[in-house]
Amino acid sequence: MVENKQLELKLKDYLRFIASLIILGTYLFFGGIINVYIQPSENGAELFYLSFALLLIGLGLSFKYIKLKKTIEKNERI
Repeated sequence: MVENKQLELKLKDYLRFIASLIILGTYLFFGGIINVYIQPSENGAELFYLSFALLLIGLGLSFKYIKLKKTIEKNERI
């Protein structure tokens, strides 16, 4: 029972962190668009790469989130 509660708390933390990464990645993506198209500069490419890296990390964590959620559901059935 205690382990199941800890897994649920970990699940909530994953969800919050995924949301934070998606928000930060989107912010950096729009910063890259502004730097490249509206006011041309050489630093826009780094922002694009950083935003895509954050989104990929968020995607990886979302797969871990799904796996953890299935584990919790399996533990509740037992």
